[in-house]
Formats: sequence, C-alpha cells, structure tokens
Amino acid sequence: MINLDNHIDNLYSAIRLLQSQITNNIFNGEQKFSVFCLGNDITAIIFERDFDFKISNLTALHSYQELLEETPPRSREYLYSRIEEFYQIWIEPVRVLV
Repeated sequence: MINLDNHIDNLYSAIRLLQSQITNNIFNGEQKFSVFCLGNDITAIIFERDFDFKISNLTALHSYQELLEETPPRSREYLYSRIEEFYQIWIEPVRVLV
C-alpha cells in the first residue's frame, strides 16, 4: 500500500523528472515550451479530475499532441513510454485508492 500523502508530495518532482527525461533524451537538452506546457497540463488534469482519468486523457491533451508533432519520428515511442510509465507509477496507484 502506498503512502498517499508522500506520493502526492513527490508528484511535482515526478512531473519535473518526466519533463527532464523528455528534454534530455528527445531534444538533447534543448528547452521546449511544449514540454513545459505538458507538465502544466498534467498537473492540471491530476487535480481537476482528482486522479480519475486514463492514459488516453493524457495523450489527448493538446500539449501532448503538440509535443508529439515536435518529436522526431524515431523518438515518438520513447515519448509515449515515458508518459505510460509516469501514469502507471504516479496515477494508477492513486486511482485505485480514490
């Protein structure tokens, strides 16, 4: 069982880590506004829906779609895998509890 308070306290760090992974591994460290927007939109959807959403809601975000367009084709699978891993580690366990 997860410690919900601790999990939520670390959520912002997890989102920043996700942004860093995308920035470093897809764009070679070049800052992209779309990566920043995705992090903000993920934060918003988490708190607007109180963790009650599916991964398809994340991939339907305008910021994700915009980022996907900027992502080189060879890196698109990596982008999705980072989103999927984030969802499985940070969202799914809380969805089960709420």
